[in-house]
Amino acid sequence: MFDNFFEYIGIFVVFCLFLQFFYVPIIKILSKPFRKSLLQRYGKDSWAVVTGASDGLGKGFCEELAKEGFNIVLMARNKEKMQIVSKELQQINPNIQTQIIVIDFKEANKPEIFQEPFTQLQKLDVSILVNNVGVDLLGHYDKLLEQQELELIILNIYPLVRLTKALLPSFIKRKKRSGIINVGSTCGLRPMPYFTVYSSTKAFNNFFSQALSIEYPGVDILSLQPLYISTPLTHHKALGPDTVSPRECARGTLDDLGFTRRTFGHWKHKILANLLTFVPHWLFSRFAYDLGIKQEMERRESFKKRAY
Repeated sequence: MFDNFFEYIGIFVVFCLFLQFFYVPIIKILSKPFRKSLLQRYGKDSWAVVTGASDGLGKGFCEELAKEGFNIVLMARNKEKMQIVSKELQQINPNIQTQIIVIDFKEANKPEIFQEPFTQLQKLDVSILVNNVGVDLLGHYDKLLEQQELELIILNIYPLVRLTKALLPSFIKRKKRSGIINVGSTCGLRPMPYFTVYSSTKAFNNFFSQALSIEYPGVDILSLQPLYISTPLTHHKALGPDTVSPRECARGTLDDLGFTRRTFGHWKHKILANLLTFVPHWLFSRFAYDLGIKQEMERRESFKKRAY
């Protein structure tokens, strides 16, 4: 009796592991002969809105979406940088249009900050929203400045919520599908010391995204939780087993849009993050924190010293 019981448990566990690793790839392979391009799925001549578009992952998404043929709305606070990115996008695809919206997302908790941007967006057929803007904050919690915490919470949560709220009604009404990508982090998978406030905002991002995707099945809503990406945020960390380029992450994410509620982006990150979920909490706390996050703190301190 007990032998059969444990046998069934074993089969169930193996089946769950199989689904976790291979469900999305199998669905993508089976649907490949019938799959539409992103532009066909979301609408020719439609617009993609990308926040934090002036560099890093936001720029990577702009480049990949421009390559697909989407018109791009760039949203960030640095107009000069966005103008440079806009010209680069025109070189990638001369057939697209771009618009620039200058906005300081540090003020995102103020209602008036979004009035003009929302007016501009209402004039466009927006089909994809990439909520990418955000910052991280690393250090001992008792040493963090209150202003730093406040800015992080505002930047990582308010733009995501307010832009989604503003565009979701039009997304529901569109004849074509619409998509929302909310950029989080694997730091949102587990409680992360030294990233205490940051990882908490990314956990919010993940829960918010997946809950909405269940509530609104007619809209493709995707939670992105990558590991390291070589961007200014990570001081352009060298590419490696745990680090990918912005365009690599963006490409992997766009390939998963419409197939799942959560992705880690690039295949390297998918393997590492899925393996990470099987590490017991006590083991993760004891070793990964010390070996991983403390090394990251030392790496950043070393970078600051070199900068000076």
